[in-house]
Amino acid sequence: MKLDDQQRPPGRLFHRPRHPLVAAAALFSPSARAAGAVALERQGGERTRRLVSVARDAIRERRHPTRPRMRSVVLTRPGRLDWWDTPVPAVPGPGGAVVMPLAMATCDLDRPVGLGATPFPLPLHFGHECVAEVVAVGEAVRTVRPGDRVAVPFQISCGTFAACRNRLTGNCRSVPPISMYGFGVAGGAWGGAFSEQVAVPYADAMLVPLPAE
Repeated sequence: MKLDDQQRPPGRLFHRPRHPLVAAAALFSPSARAAGAVALERQGGERTRRLVSVARDAIRERRHPTRPRMRSVVLTRPGRLDWWDTPVPAVPGPGGAVVMPLAMATCDLDRPVGLGATPFPLPLHFGHECVAEVVAVGEAVRTVRPGDRVAVPFQISCGTFAACRNRLTGNCRSVPPISMYGFGVAGGAWGGAFSEQVAVPYADAMLVPLPAE
């Protein structure tokens, strides 16, 4: 269905998704080069190792499944979101947790990402903000337990170094720059909040318990 100007509700903006070739060309734009420089300014080896590990896990689970399956919303091309059948995440180490999103939020960046107007390679698991219920925790987690409801920040941060202690979580030194949910390979392949389960690597630092009421 195509809306002409007379059909459009007053005061609302409509945006068209980028053509896939135009979106692909954006990967070589100045903004993409700048984002790549930030992403690789430190811990490039760690980023590469993680991406390789994620890819190997996906291939292994596809050939010889060992974990239950879940649904995840994936941006497959500009303007198109699909449900993908993927393995549930494993608990990421003693300090990690797995959560089940209950309410997912959108922010101003989700629209340009969804329309292919940002220099993030596709496909990517969509969504980076949510409230969730804790499903499982590692043995070293102290602040949350299964059944707790929590807010989940989109930036991956350890809570240990000075930047994290000063709430500058985007500058965490334990992970490569721009490590976050909902931005695919560019964000470190951490998955997206529009999924039935999400892995949280630093539960005590990242998960914010909701008040009981």
